[in-house]
Amino acid sequence: MANTLFLISQSPNIFKLISGDDAVCFIQDGVYFSNKEGVPESLTKELSGIEAKGSKIYYLKPDLEARSLDFSGDTVDYDGLLDLIEEYNNVFH
Repeated sequence: MANTLFLISQSPNIFKLISGDDAVCFIQDGVYFSNKEGVPESLTKELSGIEAKGSKIYYLKPDLEARSLDFSGDTVDYDGLLDLIEEYNNVFH
């Protein structure tokens, strides 16, 4: 089992807590972070740092669609989100 799944629905002020065996799933308004052009450069660097550690980053597809955001990265639907919650030892929201 993996360590912690971080669910981010708004401002991601917890990036310092994320380690290599963790995952991040952006949900609700957090999916706006999929648009790198609209995200402050400091947060983009932090996201890159998380990926460099080996952490997985996902975006909830129904929330992307509800906000008319196109994203070609790793997405999950509601069933996939439930699978992630079962996979990780801890969930932090």
